[in-house]
Amino acid sequence: MDELLSPFDKWCDKNEVNNQAQLEIINLCGLFILLLSDDFPGTLEEKEKMTLNFKRDFVSDEQQHIEPTLQTFQLFLTNIQQKHSSVEWNAKELIRAMAASGRAVDLKEKLLA
Repeated sequence: MDELLSPFDKWCDKNEVNNQAQLEIINLCGLFILLLSDDFPGTLEEKEKMTLNFKRDFVSDEQQHIEPTLQTFQLFLTNIQQKHSSVEWNAKELIRAMAASGRAVDLKEKLLA
C-alpha cells in the first residue's frame, strides 16, 4: 500500500499532516509560486488578484510584502504546523517531497537553489 503513495503523501503521513493542513500547505505553495513566478500566464492584474487571495490566508492586512525566501516559507509552514500537529515540519523536506511528486517543482528550483 505504501508504494502507491506519492512522496508528498508519504511526507504528510510521516509528519501527521491532516487534510486541513494539506490544503493550507498547498495554498502556501501556490502563494510562493506566484511570488517567485516571472512568467505567469495571465495578466499582471490577474497575478496580483490571485496573490492577494492567497495572502489573506497567511498575513494580516498590515503586512503587505512577503519576502519569497526559504526562511519565510519555513515561518509560514511552522505557523500551519503549530495549528495542526505536534511534529515539527521541515520546509526543505516538504519542498523536495512535493517536487518528487510532480508538484511545486518551481519552489525547489528557486528556494533550494
